[in-house]
Amino acid sequence: MGVTINVSGVDKVFSPAGGHDIGVLDRLSVVFAAGSITGIIGPSGSGKSTLLHIIGTLETPTAGTVTYDGTPAPSTEKDLAAFRRDHIGFVFQQHHLIPHLTVLENVLVPELAGKGKRLAGDALSRANLLLGRVGLSERTQHKPAELSGGECQRVAVVRALLQNPDIVLADEPTGALDASTAANLLDLLLELQREDGFTLIVVTHTPEIAARLGRIVRLEAGKLVEVDG
Repeated sequence: MGVTINVSGVDKVFSPAGGHDIGVLDRLSVVFAAGSITGIIGPSGSGKSTLLHIIGTLETPTAGTVTYDGTPAPSTEKDLAAFRRDHIGFVFQQHHLIPHLTVLENVLVPELAGKGKRLAGDALSRANLLLGRVGLSERTQHKPAELSGGECQRVAVVRALLQNPDIVLADEPTGALDASTAANLLDLLLELQREDGFTLIVVTHTPEIAARLGRIVRLEAGKLVEVDG
């Protein structure tokens, strides 16, 4: 489980309408080994989230390449959407749960998005299994407004893992949580990674979180300045 991600010579320039080009990443090259755990740190504006979005195929590099076990991502939007659904799980700082859906329905959104109303029984079983693993078996029919912030983030983690992804990308996943809840959420992510073996990449600005990740990549002004571990 897990894939090797090779980021090679990646530039990213944003060109807003009527404005000046904004360079965010500058000839950045880094490899994330299959099944590894990596933290990405750096000051605000250093390109951390942009790098994560490029790895997750939410953004396209201006130059350079990203490969997954030596293979580039698909080129069409339809195939990219399927690639993300089947291989990549996202956890963001804001949980992005749909307010009018239950916990279980929110977890199943990726499956429903891919297959319409034809919900596979194994997806439902996996959703309930994962919700049990994160301590939310009794909350499956609750709406997000009835949950704590930490519970909502646990739902977001389960949603990210529903398709049994090869890669999990977490962008400041604990940024909106208190220290104790943040530590518990990281415990959960690391435990699930050990069990399932996916490649885990976490963007964080919190030293306590970074200290618990196996390898640290530091960015400054869009460039890789340090790799620790």
